[in-house]
Amino acid sequence: MSASVIPEVAVLEETASTYEMTTSASDSSDIESVRSEQDTLLAGDDETHADSEESCKESIYRSTLIKVYVAVFVANAAFHILAPAQTAIMEQAICLRWYDEHNPNQIPDSRVIPESQCKTRPIQSELASLRGWYETFDAAPALLTCIPLGILMDIVGRRPLLLAGLCTITAQQFWIALVCLSTDKVPIQLIWLAPVLNFISGGMKVMQMVFICLITDITSRGRLAPALFRLAAIAQLTRVLGPVVAGGLMQMNAWWAIIAGLAGLLAMVGIAWTVPETMDLSAMEQVEAMGTSPATTWQRAWPRIKSGFRELKIVWTDTRLIGLVCLYPFLMVGVTSSEVLQQYISNRYNWTLANAAFIFSLQGVAATVSLFALLPLFSDFIESHFTLGPISLNVIMGRISTFLAAMSYVVVGLAPNVGVLIVGLFLETLGLGGGSALKALAASLVEQKDTGRVFSVVAIFEVLSVMMAYPTTAALFNVGLDKGGGMWLGLPYFLAAVTMAVAGFILLLLRFERAPKLS
Repeated sequence: MSASVIPEVAVLEETASTYEMTTSASDSSDIESVRSEQDTLLAGDDETHADSEESCKESIYRSTLIKVYVAVFVANAAFHILAPAQTAIMEQAICLRWYDEHNPNQIPDSRVIPESQCKTRPIQSELASLRGWYETFDAAPALLTCIPLGILMDIVGRRPLLLAGLCTITAQQFWIALVCLSTDKVPIQLIWLAPVLNFISGGMKVMQMVFICLITDITSRGRLAPALFRLAAIAQLTRVLGPVVAGGLMQMNAWWAIIAGLAGLLAMVGIAWTVPETMDLSAMEQVEAMGTSPATTWQRAWPRIKSGFRELKIVWTDTRLIGLVCLYPFLMVGVTSSEVLQQYISNRYNWTLANAAFIFSLQGVAATVSLFALLPLFSDFIESHFTLGPISLNVIMGRISTFLAAMSYVVVGLAPNVGVLIVGLFLETLGLGGGSALKALAASLVEQKDTGRVFSVVAIFEVLSVMMAYPTTAALFNVGLDKGGGMWLGLPYFLAAVTMAVAGFILLLLRFERAPKLS
């Protein structure tokens, strides 16, 4: 019995051992299977989370870009509504004072001088001087504030400077309105005090820089040029719509246009308040790593500004950036030549200023279509047919735009009739993307954290260039008048053609990336 029992026990033990080994292996396999499934699920969750984050980020960028476009549209429209109304009220104030001093008998009981009586040379000369000095005072602070504010923008972010700048610009316009309302008590020259606020915000030139940085932050380098084209298109559109709205309101009273313009500026500030900070958070994290949080950045900004000045070597040590910055004096001559277009048409073809203004508006519509649709489509066409990086694409767009602009100015200056002139103006609209393409190119050459200081240097060159180009253009136009008109009136456009051609050849000489290859 015992002999039979022992084998049975051994069998049982062996069976039990086999069962345990089988169960252990099965359990181990099940555990590994579960772990594998969990890892797969977690990986899937990570991918879904990443996709969700990317989708959310794209949505925020898209809504931010729309807000920026709307704010720029409202701001530009408001200024174009305000400008003619302010001019009319200032003209009336100067006119009334002149008649008070020289011919009080011609002042009606309403003390409102008919506009036709205010077109005398002394009154118009004083009005031009008033506006001219205001523009000079308005631009001058940017020469001192552009670089410090550009550096500060790279430290504290875009949003603080955006809100501060728009609020001070709005305050300036309210001050001008208050002076215009009180011209019977105070001299109209008090409007010259408004630009003092630009020492806080830098003025319009710094605001343009901030808006460009906002768009640069939220747009890929390859899509930056089309985004800036559309920004310029919005500005062109308001040049057409603003004066039309102002003219309609001024038929009732100039003050209705003033009220509408100021309301637009308040709306602009409200829209800008909803724009989030766009500077990469990693830049803020670097600031925190240095021992300073964003909340205390303002208190410790000055040491960083001094450090930022030292870091401006990024502009002066890169020959490509030096070349781009030095192009702006040439480009600005072309920009300022458009300021004499109405006078050019009126004197060259014996048109009334009203008819000349129609051509000017027609060009504004064409420029809007070109910048908003044609140039972005052309950019997409080049990108789809060639293997190009963002730098090469922007270089090509810049070169094509500058040479088209040079051709257009030759046609405008030589145009024997209005038909040829319109062809030249259409060519000019195709070349309007040069400035935007070059800004996109500059942004492509530097990291995001350096865009503010780079654009601040560009802004200073723009201000200096405009201050030189406006008197030069006006002087050449006056030479044309002295020479008897005709083709001599095209001198500003011939100069613009030469400067744009020089800018194009400089762009051809600068080397950025390898030539594109057909895909």
